[in-house]
Amino acid sequence: MATMGPKAQPPETDLGRFIWERAQARGMTKSGLAQALGVPYSTVQSWFVARIAARPDPSKQEGLARVLVLSDAERAELARLAGKPRDAELEPAPAQPERSVTRASRYFNANAVRQELERAGERVDDDVFFTVDTGVQAKSEYDMPPEFWRAQFRRLMAAKREAARGFLLSVEEAVVQYGQPKLSAGTPDHEADAPPAASRRRPAQKK
Repeated sequence: MATMGPKAQPPETDLGRFIWERAQARGMTKSGLAQALGVPYSTVQSWFVARIAARPDPSKQEGLARVLVLSDAERAELARLAGKPRDAELEPAPAQPERSVTRASRYFNANAVRQELERAGERVDDDVFFTVDTGVQAKSEYDMPPEFWRAQFRRLMAAKREAARGFLLSVEEAVVQYGQPKLSAGTPDHEADAPPAASRRRPAQKK
């Protein structure tokens, strides 16, 4: 019985399986089939691979029918498979599982401590969690004790809140330095920007 060779893969397409079953019955390899058809080996291979799923044109279908000695029914089946849409050979992509918004660490204690803190009402933001996690991974492949993770999460969350307060103060100071006039409560913006009433009076008309 003919073989496809030590590195060859089984046919992935219906057309490839159809051709290969009949080539095997004739004791032919893919190389021998390509030689008999007078085409490159890659042409025959392209009929077998699903991601390519090439189709033989009518002249090559006639050559296959002649070389493989196909019956009328087999010729009709070859024509049907050769006319099959290429996309029909491609398997649908597997459904991707829904990704959780909050990803987990490789360290058991890190995940456990985060859950513990959040159950107690202490928030651990994602960026804080993964900053600490990344820092540990850079230095150790082993997990750290719970007290380590607890202390680092709290320390970085406190630093983040302090940085936010500092930024807010700097914005307020910038506003003061810019000298933007403050509006009195209930004063519409268009009234605050309008010139004084005296400057809006029309000049008296001459008699």
